Amino acid sequence: MIDDMTVRNLAPNTMLCYLKQVHYLARYSRKSPAQLTPEDIREYQLYLAQDRKVSVSSRLVAMTALRFLYGVTLRRERFIEMLPMPRKEHHLPVILSPAEVLRFLEAAPSYSHRVIFSTMYGTGMRVSEALHLRMGHIDRQRMMIRIEQAKGTVFQVHSFATHMLDNGAELPVIQVLLGHDDPRDTMIYLHLSRRKLKSAPSPLE
Repeated sequence: MIDDMTVRNLAPNTMLCYLKQVHYLARYSRKSPAQLTPEDIREYQLYLAQDRKVSVSSRLVAMTALRFLYGVTLRRERFIEMLPMPRKEHHLPVILSPAEVLRFLEAAPSYSHRVIFSTMYGTGMRVSEALHLRMGHIDRQRMMIRIEQAKGTVFQVHSFATHMLDNGAELPVIQVLLGHDDPRDTMIYLHLSRRKLKSAPSPLE
């Protein structure tokens, strides 16, 4: 499985996560995943959902890993049908107002923390991207920052995108800045923008 993930250039964190999920399955079943039947897999899914009450996002990760194991490494296509992906839960993120963002930045424990938080908010940078930021990534002439570690974590600076939309930036621009491949990922901010909500015409007008 490691070789299959390596040739597909999966990120190290993804590889580790997949291996952990396979280990969890083997520990639960007390035998090699290669020896399991579709019924065994279904029992494990029910165990995660009902007994362990694992979150939907965690079960999505588990099923993605097991789909890779059975579909790619073990080449058991019929197992894929026995590994349905749980329906995603959609929750709108909490958006801070500009005043709340300012208070948050002012409450930073040190000047260096405030610089980091301000950079993340001002650029829409993710936590993992900020951790990999170096002086060589800053283009002073063009006033731009080159982001090396795109994606890789769930955390997103939602307030950045929503405030940009409130200030008149168009969705395609925000999509590029956030590195979204699918424009539908960016359209969530339409639901969070006060400017868009206020500009909606009343049926009584």
